[in-house]
Amino acid sequence: SGAKSMYTLAKCKKLIPGWTLPAFKREALGIYESTCRALAAGDRGSLRSSLTPLEYAAAKAQIRSREEAGWSQIEWGLAEPKPDPGRDVEVVHARLVMANAKDEKAGFAQVTVRVHARHRFVARDARGRVVASGSGGGGGGGGGGEKGRRSDGSASSSVSPSPSSLDSPPSDSSNDQELDVVDTWVLERFLGGGPSARWRLAGRLSADAGTQVRRRRNGGFWAWLAARRSAEEK
Repeated sequence: SGAKSMYTLAKCKKLIPGWTLPAFKREALGIYESTCRALAAGDRGSLRSSLTPLEYAAAKAQIRSREEAGWSQIEWGLAEPKPDPGRDVEVVHARLVMANAKDEKAGFAQVTVRVHARHRFVARDARGRVVASGSGGGGGGGGGGEKGRRSDGSASSSVSPSPSSLDSPPSDSSNDQELDVVDTWVLERFLGGGPSARWRLAGRLSADAGTQVRRRRNGGFWAWLAARRSAEEK
């Protein structure tokens, strides 16, 4: 509920040093970009430290599935202009998960954010051939890209890519490799950890923002890309 979310955010302001909503949105966007980059690179070390154990296990499975299917490289980046934290990051739900109701520091804050972004990506096989891109194009597959688009043109998706630096556009650069995406992620932080604690990714949702994390279905861009890969195999 709205009251529960407001209560949770008030606890964040009280218990997390320097916490403000604008600062949190900036941090959430940074987590979003760095986690997507690690997923694309298959960087298990970075993911282990930035995801909760359950979400890390899901990410590893996605990366392994992609690698076994021969998707050797995924070039990924946020297209320009990059998302603005104030405009493109929404806090849509928040709740407390308390181990001891009498100790407000003995628990976690979970804040669900919705990120509106434009992704630039190209997936390649071991020979460097394009097997998927933002337009849904690919070197050999049958799965069409429109299956990955919502009616508003955004992707409904969660995945695991691999590699390279996409600070500059990929070699086949074109707007056709860009995709509008709306991702809903749950970030979690231990309230008793002081300044050393940090937000971690606890869930990627494709359901309503109020859905419990334990009932989540992996969603967002990476799930969409994983579904694309599965379609290509059939």
